[in-house]
Formats: sequence, C-alpha cells, structure tokens
Amino acid sequence: MIDWLQHSTGGLLTLAVVSIAVLLLLIIKVKVEPFIALIIVAGLLFERVGFIVTSTLFLFVMLASLSPLGWWRSLLAAVAASIATSYIFQNLLGVTLPPLPFVT
Repeated sequence: MIDWLQHSTGGLLTLAVVSIAVLLLLIIKVKVEPFIALIIVAGLLFERVGFIVTSTLFLFVMLASLSPLGWWRSLLAAVAASIATSYIFQNLLGVTLPPLPFVT
C-alpha cells in the first residue's frame, strides 16, 4: 500500500501537502478545533509515514503552540522525545511501531 512512499521522496512530500490541506480544511471549513484536527491528521499519517515522523510533527505543533520554548527548542524536544519513545517501545518493551516509509 505504501510502496510509492518507500521509493519516492515526491510521494512523501505529496502526502505531507495533502495532510496539511486536510488539517486546514478541518480547521477552517468544518470548524473543528485545531488540536482535534491535529489528532485526526496524526491518526491518518501514523501507518503511512511511521511513528517517528508522526509523533515528531504532532509534538512539535503541540509544543510550539502551547509552550514558551520557541520553535527550534520545540523541534529539538519533539525529535528527542520521538526517538527516545521509539527506542523504549521497540528495544525495551518489544513493541513493533510503524517504521519510516523511506527506510527499507
């Protein structure tokens, strides 16, 4: 199902653009609260782009909008938390998470 993502950076970029469009559509036209829309988009992306990408984007948006850290510290914290969580789940707890689509 995600074969086109594994072999094409353009596929991942297209999915990102479509996800942003869906997020904006849910917020502007459907009048869904921004954080609810973010949860919906993250749920749609989870299997397609993997745990690390989805959780990094989700945490970055949440931290950037709710904390006083600034965008670069929010991004750093989101990346660190996503990688640490992935390591804990996969290596210590033995839970399989969706992999990155471009890593085979």
